[in-house]
Amino acid sequence: MAAGLPEGIGRPAAVLVVRLYLAPLGVWLGRELAAESLVVDADDDDAALLRSLGETGEAEAFERLARCWLPDADAVFAASGPSSAAIATRAGLDHVGVIPNTVVVRRCTPRYPQPAPPVPRQPHLPSRTPWRPDNRP
Repeated sequence: MAAGLPEGIGRPAAVLVVRLYLAPLGVWLGRELAAESLVVDADDDDAALLRSLGETGEAEAFERLARCWLPDADAVFAASGPSSAAIATRAGLDHVGVIPNTVVVRRCTPRYPQPAPPVPRQPHLPSRTPWRPDNRP
């Protein structure tokens, strides 16, 4: 595979795998390209989610993926502390880092003036005669 790359492209600094189920592909690709490092962002604890949905077989498959492939990574990350701890335990890793999927945005003043909200319009009633349900004056 490395021979098929354009000339002048050297060994990659890293292969980044996003999601646990892609770890086998990422490990293979990292080996093929002789990447300096392999990073897996597992994101969520897929096994726990699948187990909570009653998908025991699928949950066990994700647990096997974690045990088999994550130890080959140079760094593994998850989106939260609880997911990180669960993945580390299942894969037998000493550490799984946390990279949150969210950021805190501070409130700021808009750069450009905002348009004023529209003024509610009053309905125009052309008749001066009061309306009565039976249409009698």
